[in-house]
Amino acid sequence: MRSRKQSLQSLRASRQKRCIRVDRSGAAAVEFAAIFPVMLALLLPITDIALVTLRKIEAFQAMRGLMAYAQFNPPPDITNASSISAWAQSLSGRIPGYTITPQVLCGDAGSPCSASNTASPKWVRLSTSVTVQPIVMSICPPPNGCNLVHTGRFQ
Repeated sequence: MRSRKQSLQSLRASRQKRCIRVDRSGAAAVEFAAIFPVMLALLLPITDIALVTLRKIEAFQAMRGLMAYAQFNPPPDITNASSISAWAQSLSGRIPGYTITPQVLCGDAGSPCSASNTASPKWVRLSTSVTVQPIVMSICPPPNGCNLVHTGRFQ
């Protein structure tokens, strides 16, 4: 026959086994540790895409505002290259943080205006480059970045 001490020990052992099976006090931490790398791998590329999109929108809005200014303040003489150059330099400094390159075009072919080419309509083409330091993906990396061009008619 079993002694009372042995029966108490077996009772305790069976309770401990039952408690271990029922105890779930670390399951959430283990599940989180398993899922976190997957979530991180999905979220970092989304962050890169969002950053590039925001920079492109910001640059496009800057060029749009500069285009509106250029339409109401066209170059004084489109036949004079130095006049166009001075006008382009005055436009370039108006938007801080971006290097925007303006170009005056004449005619439907879109060739640069000159003394021999003064055909209508007259256009202004603004171009800039957006660069982003990516976290994961190589979207618009330095030094070249993504080029944006915005064209508007002023005459």
